Amino acid sequence: MEDTRNYELVNIQARVPKVIDIVIPGTQGVQGKQGNQGPQGPQGEQGPRGEQGPRGDKGDPFRYEDFTPEQLAALKGPKGDKGEDGASATADNAHQLLLNGNVWCESASVDDVLTALIGNIGKPFPRTDVKPLTFTQPTKGQTELSLQGEDHYKVSLDSGEPVEIKNGSAAIIIPAYGKDDIVVNYFNMLGVKVSNITITGINELQFTDKIGRASCRERV
Repeated sequence: MEDTRNYELVNIQARVPKVIDIVIPGTQGVQGKQGNQGPQGPQGEQGPRGEQGPRGDKGDPFRYEDFTPEQLAALKGPKGDKGEDGASATADNAHQLLLNGNVWCESASVDDVLTALIGNIGKPFPRTDVKPLTFTQPTKGQTELSLQGEDHYKVSLDSGEPVEIKNGSAAIIIPAYGKDDIVVNYFNMLGVKVSNITITGINELQFTDKIGRASCRERV
């Protein structure tokens, strides 16, 4: 049935323009370009310190491959000075120890020290079988005294230059042997005096023979 009512169109204008969003479903558009990053904001205040956590397991020690080339370069110090030739190396303490123990060692070179040590393997150290100082009785007027003792030990008079004993003997110059006693000093391999001996001078004994004549005889 046809609607026979009459309608009147009235034009109504709003006093304030109004924007109405109308969403019409459709396909998604292309994403726009990312805008420039804005400036960094101010740093916020530090928060309160948290509670200490439990102690962790013991870690593995650092290995060479754990370091970067830069870290390894930082650990490397400057190149040192060139060292001395190995042939000139010495073992002064060992040399002194050997001599003090009555084991002869020619010098403090490593070769001489090792040679002396090897030669004394299996033997007591320090050595105690050092030969005592002895002498050959001089005759009246003699100016050279023959002595016997330990190899590489030395002998001398109080005012004389020490003489080394070699192959078991040494000879020193003495004042002409007569009435005065002669004292000979005995030095170890380090030059330390260890003893001395006294050679008694000649004593003359006076006596009377059967017919009453006085005479003298030397007594050593």
